[in-house]
Amino acid sequence: QCERHRDCIKEWYESGLSIERIYQDLKIIHAFTGSYHSVRRLVKTLQIDDPVRVYRMECEPGQEAQIDYGTLYRPLVKTGG
Repeated sequence: QCERHRDCIKEWYESGLSIERIYQDLKIIHAFTGSYHSVRRLVKTLQIDDPVRVYRMECEPGQEAQIDYGTLYRPLVKTGG
């Protein structure tokens, strides 16, 4: 079941996605019905050294702002007049 998605799986893994994330995306995007372990086995046969790592960027104070839209985020809604 994984073989027809080999190129997609390889591209995602090389871009830094975890095997678990790849499995979840396959289920959502491609209606994949195979198991997590089948995806894991395929990734292990791809002979990829290491996935691309994401590095943290450091900036001077005031150069960037970050917003966390976690579970506490609630949009402001103006009611009334």
